Amino acid sequence: MADLSSCTKPPLHLELLPKARKGRSRGRHLPVLALLFVTAATAHAENPTLEILAAMNADRGRLDRPPLSQSPVLTKLAQQRASEMTAAGALDFEVISGLELLARARDLGWKGLLAQELTSADDRSPCEIVEFWNDSLGPSDVYRRPEVAELGVGFGMVGDTPLTVVIVGVPVSLDSEKKHWPGIAPREYAIADLFRDVNRKRMGLGLPPLERSDELDVLAQQTADELLGDPKSRSEGAKALPEGTALYLKGNSAQAATDRSAIDRWFFLYRAILTTSRQIMAGGGLASRGRDGRLEAVWVLVVSEGRVNGGV
Repeated sequence: MADLSSCTKPPLHLELLPKARKGRSRGRHLPVLALLFVTAATAHAENPTLEILAAMNADRGRLDRPPLSQSPVLTKLAQQRASEMTAAGALDFEVISGLELLARARDLGWKGLLAQELTSADDRSPCEIVEFWNDSLGPSDVYRRPEVAELGVGFGMVGDTPLTVVIVGVPVSLDSEKKHWPGIAPREYAIADLFRDVNRKRMGLGLPPLERSDELDVLAQQTADELLGDPKSRSEGAKALPEGTALYLKGNSAQAATDRSAIDRWFFLYRAILTTSRQIMAGGGLASRGRDGRLEAVWVLVVSEGRVNGGV
């Protein structure tokens, strides 16, 4: 449980889908993708936006992340979303994709790389909203992502229930040396997502997480760059290296746009390597380019133990 020093009342210990409590109204909870959590809000906080910001920054500080700041544009977009949900009058409001959310933010003048939304409908306090999200999210999800730096908050009502909408965003990096996953986020964070999702699968099987290695990261990136430029390489496979085995997936358009495609294939083809009970050292790489109007990409995971049949 995070220590939210900004909260003005004792924190509640909430389950993912909390049961009704005596003397309190029960919130309705509808998960949408991994980005929408319908949990709790308050209609009586003196400044709920600052309370939410302070609670999120307390959690980010615990994770050694820099604090978030308010964005006027994301605030305007969050209020628009809250107004749309209020107009719908129920929790079956229209859900928009992350890409549409980003497009709307850019239409309002925001120059960013990624936008994500969290939504809460209930009668609890802002600190309790954030505390529930802290318990529900992973260490690199939504406002906990290290590259996220800005947020906006909007408010409304669903029937007689207070509604809170939080939109967080990744601004354009000022580091000219960073290579970006086209239109989404700095590449190093896409690789962090790759590790997060592989480890979720492993831990779901009761296995220890991969241990990330800086040296294997360099090797994986070199391998990804080489495979992207090699027209003779197959679309997927395993490449034996002196340091270990490089698992890769090479694709375009929708197939290339997510690490989940690569992970699903790797766990299907090379399950013996990825489900070993031993502690595995690993590194990740991602190479991408636009070609003939299409996005081409290569995802690579180098593991330090084991070999598989079938090279490049």
